[in-house]
Amino acid sequence: MYNDHAVPTLSNCLFKENTCPLRGGAVVDYVSYSFITLCTFVENRATEYLSGRGGAIYAVYSGSEITHSAFVDNEA
Repeated sequence: MYNDHAVPTLSNCLFKENTCPLRGGAVVDYVSYSFITLCTFVENRATEYLSGRGGAIYAVYSGSEITHSAFVDNEA
């Protein structure tokens, strides 16, 4: 999920086994502010060797409010 100058609200969602070569296996926020509640992030990957960042979430000039959510085995 790519957010550019956005204010998304995510609730009761599952992000599982997503991949991206460089940044944000599941979610990328660019100049955004995300509200994330009751979400689960499982086995998401930013795969590029030495350059991968944000296995589950990658945020640039962004913020997030994350509540009652789980992060399991995400990797960058």
